[in-house]
Amino acid sequence: MNHNIPRSLHHRLAAALTGLGLFLAVCSTGQATNYNLDTSAFLAPGSNGFLAFDLLDGDGVVNNTLTITNLTSDGIIADVSNVTVTDAGGFFNEELRAIQFGTMLSFDFQFTGFVTANPLASPDMFGFYLLGLDDSDPNNPVYYTLFPTSDPLGTDALIALDANGTLGVYAGSVPDTGSTLAFIGLALALLMLARKYRSRRFTA
Repeated sequence: MNHNIPRSLHHRLAAALTGLGLFLAVCSTGQATNYNLDTSAFLAPGSNGFLAFDLLDGDGVVNNTLTITNLTSDGIIADVSNVTVTDAGGFFNEELRAIQFGTMLSFDFQFTGFVTANPLASPDMFGFYLLGLDDSDPNNPVYYTLFPTSDPLGTDALIALDANGTLGVYAGSVPDTGSTLAFIGLALALLMLARKYRSRRFTA
């Protein structure tokens, strides 16, 4: 997505339906996971924007909660209190936090990960974005992503985690020495296993 183009609900719906990312892994939903981001390669220190924590209600059931804790930066975040977002507000649920960027950003995220029994329903999804605001028209303020990411759907997400536990971590993130590196290693192992199984199936 061109970072000057406003985000649209259509693109967010597409993000809710995907389980693909730059790094794919199965995440243990319900447990806190640390995320670190070096913003200096993409944003000038001192520039302003917003942290967007989104919860998309894909299954139409009020059954999931997103919690963000330990929100820190060497910049200035207007509100560093814990973030809690539920899917009680319909399809699109979002918490925005204003920030003056420094060089790094860190937080822990926890997603309850409940899945409806309806096999036709899409899983709920947590998405994380960095946004700017075009308020030149006070009657129609527009939020837009600040820079492109490797999100294959072009929504420029930095994190996408669905209720089934599928995690996508996109370019720009600096993995924590614990959980995220484990996710990447698991993703590579799963890809190698799938390729090996496919080869055996077609040669049998």
